[in-house]
Amino acid sequence: MRDLPPAPARGWRRLVHTLTGGSINPGPSPAEQRHRELLEAVRTRATQPEVIATICLKGGIGKTSTTAGVGLTLARHRGDRIIALDANPDAGDLYERTCPGTPPATLTDLAAHASDVASMTDLNRYAGIADRLSVIAGDQEPTISESLSADDFVTALQAVQHYYNVVMVDCGTGVTHPSMVGILSNARHVLIAGGYAVSGARRAESTLRWLTAHGYHHLARTAAVVLTQTTTVSNIVDTAAIENTLAQHSATVIRVPHDQAVADGTTISLDRLQPATADAYLQIAASIARNFH
Repeated sequence: MRDLPPAPARGWRRLVHTLTGGSINPGPSPAEQRHRELLEAVRTRATQPEVIATICLKGGIGKTSTTAGVGLTLARHRGDRIIALDANPDAGDLYERTCPGTPPATLTDLAAHASDVASMTDLNRYAGIADRLSVIAGDQEPTISESLSADDFVTALQAVQHYYNVVMVDCGTGVTHPSMVGILSNARHVLIAGGYAVSGARRAESTLRWLTAHGYHHLARTAAVVLTQTTTVSNIVDTAAIENTLAQHSATVIRVPHDQAVADGTTISLDRLQPATADAYLQIAASIARNFH
């Protein structure tokens, strides 16, 4: 007996299915089926801790918006706990882009007092909540944030991994910063932030090459390159050539279209995004989650 198609959830297909009491079922459209497949991938079970680092050698090309968008997407569509850490030593604004108000504490605070965290309640004192995503801020004082060592990061990471099995990390531009050894040594996946401007594309490629050259070839091989359009792309930019070049060094290249709700630098909310932007973050989340174990 042939399996019946699932009931459509929207559009004229849903209307026909409803009006006929299900006797006529045209099934989901190709777009809806694709969406369902992405959701299924995003919900891939994580049986061990998964750390996802967002990195690039250049600032201002979407690291924080990517961390926020993908983190919020994972948190909305998965049943487990997701947390994002701001490990940018240059006064990162992940908390500002996701959570209202003043952060209760910082990643540096958590590293210093991790031995005092004995429960989820204790850990919640360091984090804010955006939708279902927990967020721990970075220090805004450079002399403090710059002092975060690899061991400090690992100490904080181990504290959160007792309660969260998926951890997003928003990194700074300095891959040689002491904390990056702790981040990349524990990361199972990386998102490489880039853009369609020549400098943004080159920095993304340089980041992939740097990973390969410094013993992180496994991260480069499975990386998702995220090209965020912060403005309208000039007609003289060969976007296909950029994507093809970056695809030679990574697992996938995904474009995040220009969206004022991202570009304006204010709080990122999935409900404020254009459908194409939300879909791009869903694609990125799916590309990473497919590799969960």
